[in-house]
Amino acid sequence: MKNLITVALLCMSSVVVANPSAPAQADLWTNARPDVQVSVVRGKAMDTYELSASISDLRTGQVLSEPKLIATPGKPAQVQVGATGADGMISVEFTVTVADSGDTATYSSQVKDNGVAISSQSFTLAVTR
Repeated sequence: MKNLITVALLCMSSVVVANPSAPAQADLWTNARPDVQVSVVRGKAMDTYELSASISDLRTGQVLSEPKLIATPGKPAQVQVGATGADGMISVEFTVTVADSGDTATYSSQVKDNGVAISSQSFTLAVTR
């Protein structure tokens, strides 16, 4: 049975789960080759940061997900999106943590095929003012 993983945003020790996709969109994740673009900018409220991501399929250019969330320094924000249930069902999990200084954020991710990690990466990015 194929399962669509909904966007799960973990931030400030709370969980927000959204399902902006119809079940038919699980098929978009079949054998997808995710390209994840992430940006972090200072938020409007003090000590908040706006995280935006765009996840698209490198093969087709199709946008698969565009999660957005608010984070605070030192608190990991996590996104999980994609599909599971059969070989070739791809999902992406990533975590972004804004440094206490607010100048940088660390990013780490895994791409999974039916829940099994097939790729990972980590880097530090500058926070845009």
